Amino acid sequence: MGSESKVEERVKDFLNIYDVIVKFECVDDLRDDIRKALRVLITSQYNNLCFIHQSEQRIPKDNLDDLWLPQDLYIQLKDQMIENICSRTSPHPEFFEVKKDVLNALDSYKELYLIYKKLQY
Repeated sequence: MGSESKVEERVKDFLNIYDVIVKFECVDDLRDDIRKALRVLITSQYNNLCFIHQSEQRIPKDNLDDLWLPQDLYIQLKDQMIENICSRTSPHPEFFEVKKDVLNALDSYKELYLIYKKLQY
């Protein structure tokens, strides 16, 4: 979907790097750096999904304790929301392409959210 994608473009690289950090058992040593990068990415990905949660835009310095749970975002997603995205984009993309992109964005948010919760403790 290119520049119209709801997937934060840096998430894939972050997840790959995080997997390597976990593999080499360096999470504790790099915890602060991981948290800094994670806050930037999770707020950006969350903001990309604002058409679902209808909350104010977040910045990395915000308290993130009240971010929506990933499963709540999945539940709230309606086909009308996808149709609205399609109607605002020119040329009009295929409904299922947009829906696939939104689901990928939700998956990305879920991955970031799980890491965020894991690093809280």
